Amino acid sequence: MRSGPVIDALRTQGVAHEQAFLAHLRAQGLAVTRCVGDRDQTDADEAKAEVAGQGLASTLEAMRRGAEVIDQPMLAEQMRMANAFCRYLELCG
Repeated sequence: MRSGPVIDALRTQGVAHEQAFLAHLRAQGLAVTRCVGDRDQTDADEAKAEVAGQGLASTLEAMRRGAEVIDQPMLAEQMRMANAFCRYLELCG
């Protein structure tokens, strides 16, 4: 995962914005279901694939249950595109 002062500030602001928005939704009485843990916890491709597989399964289960709000859902197309983008960055970096 890349880092630096600007990236770290953007990450911090993004997390704060996300948490504030989720709090806003909860304050409206909506139930928020979290589907995926932090995908950036590991650099190992195998571990990322396992997290992604769990994320896909938990997202589909939340959708089947009719969850009102799904926080951090993982969709198959999203996973494919994210993997391709990561490979692009590796090639360019």
